[in-house]
Amino acid sequence: MSLNQYVENLEEAGIADTRTYSLNHGMEVLWGAYVMLDLSGRKAFNEFVGDRTVREALIQWAKTQPGNNSRL
Repeated sequence: MSLNQYVENLEEAGIADTRTYSLNHGMEVLWGAYVMLDLSGRKAFNEFVGDRTVREALIQWAKTQPGNNSRL
């Protein structure tokens, strides 16, 4: 597996290479925040996100940000 396997996977899925690194970075930041949670924090986050897809969680977040388009 290459160092940027996720980027390669995004490109293979048809995502423009001008966006793959920023998507990879976003996932990296989210992952880093998640793994730093203790067990009770992870449980609370898991309950907060629930069964939402990544897209649905993005919409949930966008709705709290003035000026963002939550119509994803």
